[in-house]
Amino acid sequence: MTQQLTTLSEQTENNFTWSVSRITELQTDLSEAHEATASQLALFQTYMSFSEDGLVIGKTGNPFTFRVVNDRLAFYMNNTEVAYLSNNKLYVTQAEILTKLQIGKFAFEPQSNGNLSVIFTG
Repeated sequence: MTQQLTTLSEQTENNFTWSVSRITELQTDLSEAHEATASQLALFQTYMSFSEDGLVIGKTGNPFTFRVVNDRLAFYMNNTEVAYLSNNKLYVTQAEILTKLQIGKFAFEPQSNGNLSVIFTG
């Protein structure tokens, strides 16, 4: 901006010219840029916030968010931690598996008669 402003004035031996209209254009451009930046920042703040709790991602007012902190990626429901990933492990307070749970080479599948089958898949 300093470079642009210095080119707006011209001084010769007999004359000094100042381009006021160009300054007005620059002020308008800066104002529009500030408004665009402010609206973009407001959009980011709708979905993200930074605090001592880390990076919180989730739309403002939504009960489901997640936080990125030093040692984990945590999932929250109504500001209560319900699950997190840390050290290659997933920790969950409650889980409901609807169809099938596979651990390694073993699968646990509910049957239509109410029984639970353990199936070797490997």
